[in-house]
Amino acid sequence: MTFHLIHILAEGKTEQIFIEKSLRPHFWSLGTDLAITLTRPGRTAEALGGVRKYEAIRGDVIGMLSERGNPIVTTMIDYYGRPNNMPGNDSLPGGSPKDKAIYLEAKWGDDIGYSQRFIPHYTL
Repeated sequence: MTFHLIHILAEGKTEQIFIEKSLRPHFWSLGTDLAITLTRPGRTAEALGGVRKYEAIRGDVIGMLSERGNPIVTTMIDYYGRPNNMPGNDSLPGGSPKDKAIYLEAKWGDDIGYSQRFIPHYTL
């Protein structure tokens, strides 16, 4: 069996525990492992929660996508704690939080590229 790897850029320990206890056993049974990288909060985010500036997150994602074997990369970032400068924030349409998250995920995917291997995800 060929073994696959999915990188997940996660916001914090709660997401890490969820991935390890709930997602990893399922994906393991499918021949896929999950590599978890936690975002490092910025100076302001340390006190308030959330993640650092988009440029740093973008660099992390592109670095993961550039690894050998062309891995799939996804994220587990809190919709409400996202940095203000994430792609799409300046053109966010009305609608439900789910509709807004879907819009922002598409904008983030457009910004990063790698459309077949980058699957941005906001957690509501």
